[in-house]
Amino acid sequence: MGKNVVFLDFDDVICLSNPFDAYDAIIAMGAIDSGAETIEDHAELWAKLFESEAVGHLKAIHKEFEPVYVLSTSWIKFLTLESLRCILRQSGLSFVADSLQED
Repeated sequence: MGKNVVFLDFDDVICLSNPFDAYDAIIAMGAIDSGAETIEDHAELWAKLFESEAVGHLKAIHKEFEPVYVLSTSWIKFLTLESLRCILRQSGLSFVADSLQED
């Protein structure tokens, strides 16, 4: 039997731009990567970046099906895989970061 796969988009799916969006995450990661700021400097961003109800639904799907995730989001054009994993972990989606399709 094959592994379950979830194709995960962010914008208007789990990131509703209320109050933060992709640009906020990209700018924060740039500042963190440059050493000008730390992960902790953006605690409010990480707490509010993804819609909590959507995250809850995704956690339920993960618990039941243990899928592999394929990111189908424009964020992959602007962030490294390492930065995306960092954002996911900081935003309560460690299970997604740990289950990303390697290809």
